[in-house]
Amino acid sequence: MFPDAATPAWTRATIAGCFVWFGARLLGLAVSVDGSVPPDEVTHVGRVLAHAATWGLPQSSPDNHALGLISDRPFLYDWILGRLAAFGLEDLLWLRIANVGMALATAAYGLRFIRVVSREPLTHVVFLVCLTNTLMFTGIGAAVSYDNGVNLLAAAAFYYLARLRSNWDPRTLAALLLATGLGCLTKRSFLPLAALIVGAVVVHERRHLRDARTRLAGIGRPLSIGLVVVALANVLLYGGNLVQYGRLVPSFDQVVGIEAARQHRIFARDFILDGYRQGRIEYTEALKLTSTIDHDADRESTRHQLANAKKRGDWRVPWFRYPLTWSYIMFERSLGYFGHQVLHRSHWERVTFGLVLALAFVFQALAWRRARSPLARGFGGIALAYGGVLLTLVNYPTYLEKGFIDAGVQGRYLFLVWVPLMGWLACALTEEAPRFARLPVAAAVCALFIYSDGPTFWLRTTSAWFG
Repeated sequence: MFPDAATPAWTRATIAGCFVWFGARLLGLAVSVDGSVPPDEVTHVGRVLAHAATWGLPQSSPDNHALGLISDRPFLYDWILGRLAAFGLEDLLWLRIANVGMALATAAYGLRFIRVVSREPLTHVVFLVCLTNTLMFTGIGAAVSYDNGVNLLAAAAFYYLARLRSNWDPRTLAALLLATGLGCLTKRSFLPLAALIVGAVVVHERRHLRDARTRLAGIGRPLSIGLVVVALANVLLYGGNLVQYGRLVPSFDQVVGIEAARQHRIFARDFILDGYRQGRIEYTEALKLTSTIDHDADRESTRHQLANAKKRGDWRVPWFRYPLTWSYIMFERSLGYFGHQVLHRSHWERVTFGLVLALAFVFQALAWRRARSPLARGFGGIALAYGGVLLTLVNYPTYLEKGFIDAGVQGRYLFLVWVPLMGWLACALTEEAPRFARLPVAAAVCALFIYSDGPTFWLRTTSAWFG
């Protein structure tokens, strides 16, 4: 997992320092940040505690309607943390520490990934610095969120996919399929990534897959049993939902009805906004209904969106401008912090990060035919394809439905592909750069990311962030 003796001493020391610094910041945030700040943490904690009350899967009931959909949804993260809570570790700090462990494991799998993709020590260091010094990634890692579980499984899947591309092995394929299946049981946003990963395996490993049935017989009983159990769980979950509800994951009101679903703050918010936009609710009535939302930040956000909807005329931007606007919002919300408190990037910070990204594209374009890291470029393509799925099939339809260009656009949703994205960035800025520019560019980029995470957070946050 970590560098071996053949790795230069400065690289081993830097990588160890990255993990220590990352872990210290994660623990510092886990101990100090108020529970009302991280996105949806109060809901995630409630779901974990609901799973702690049973060894099976809890069902939606009046006791948990305020938590949103409990049954008929991916459950793995909530169930695993529910076991910890059931054994007495139900305190918020203990649950956060478990998530800190997941974030550190994600970084460890990321390091394993980049060591397969590239043999350059400088690339490994730049990659790990960028991965572990992204403010929103750090903030989520120190909070209770199923994003940490799904990010870990995505990083594991990319590592096994990279190994499979470099050296075919049936056990690696089995591990890849297992990580992918577990990811689908953790969060539904993993489904399109799973399709892209399986597609990449079929396209690039088809010559091996012809006799995979025979060769997979040697993967061993534990992996075989794991694959069967995970595959069966996915079929029961998603297949059962398709049969019963006509959807892979039903909406909350499909399961419990509209009146019961309105006890959930997110459903209540969307119900009020949709009712006003569609003319079913007058503005004064909609404003009055916001008082039923039992969350200060969501209540104020709903009132703000109602005010915007009231004064809005023709709000649709031309379709060709939407991708640019979406990319800008994603850029801002992944490099800044976007929860129930927000830390925006300054104008010059956005420009600087934009220049880094532009420089990576320039270096990649100049070295296109003699690329030293084509594997990183291929994984960057998978990440780009996943971003395209979010843009076209998730966020743009939501924009047309809700009328708000940033509705549902969360930078943390890109963290499923953050490992290959940072891998591509690190390779482009080091291996594809002119030789004389590699070290200065690497040093400047590392300094930028390090300052933009921990130091920036502690310098700009106020007492409202801390309990």
